[in-house]
Amino acid sequence: TADGGKTWSSVAVTTVDEELAKSYSAKAHMAFADGLHGWVNFKLTSSSNFSLGKLFATSDGGRSWLRLPDPPAGDEIRFFSATEGWLAGGPGGDRLYVTRDGGGTWTRQEVAAPPELPEGHAAYDLPVFHNRESGLLPVTFVGSESATLMLYRTDNRGESWEPSASFSGLEGIGFGGKAATFVSDSRLLLLAVTRGKDLVLRRFAAATTSMTSVRNPVPGSAVRKLQFVGEAGWLLLSTGHCTDHKQDCSQRTELYATADGGGTWQDVTPPFDAAWESKGEALRARYAVRL
Repeated sequence: TADGGKTWSSVAVTTVDEELAKSYSAKAHMAFADGLHGWVNFKLTSSSNFSLGKLFATSDGGRSWLRLPDPPAGDEIRFFSATEGWLAGGPGGDRLYVTRDGGGTWTRQEVAAPPELPEGHAAYDLPVFHNRESGLLPVTFVGSESATLMLYRTDNRGESWEPSASFSGLEGIGFGGKAATFVSDSRLLLLAVTRGKDLVLRRFAAATTSMTSVRNPVPGSAVRKLQFVGEAGWLLLSTGHCTDHKQDCSQRTELYATADGGGTWQDVTPPFDAAWESKGEALRARYAVRL
């Protein structure tokens, strides 16, 4: 779109060959550094011990796409220029990679947990850079009883990271999970924690922190993702439902929006499309044997 979403045109990223058709998980992660340079990472179906992906890039705004070497994981990506980008995920969410050549090659990055933290599983978010040199990186360290969110800072393009702030005592985050955070730039981070009917937003700005409790639009739900632009914000919430005690259970994901900083929320979950679901069932049936 070139008119703010009023009209749209489509283009194929790639012809779905037999290899991708029988292994694509229906999940993809896209990132654009500017109006011309973009990437899409297709996640492939595999066991929980692996995270596989196929990576494509465009340099003409999506009109044509080039297949790149397979990335180290089929998870979320973020690019800040035509050459520099980051990938976070892996089988356990404990991998962070950087590319300096537009996705051709990737190097794994690691940060050390502060010595005062108990040993635990590290889950990486993608970093956010305010300028070419300075950025913030949220990392959740999950222990046996609670979790701690560490905020790391870099001033050398991510070559090294130093601890900047920490938020401890986070509950309800299991192995492989991570705290729901949103970094608007290299100076502001929002951390969403659900406590019963309340939704707690913790703000980290420069060297100060503040905490605000707002209404949780779905009491008992867990925040998967959040994003704010001023007072406008969005929450992706996950709620478990069981028809009987721990039987016939399912998980539902809903999208809520606020225009007043979390005072009120509106359900903006896209409507369920039965027609597309039937097409999906047909495709799954077609490749049932191969899957």
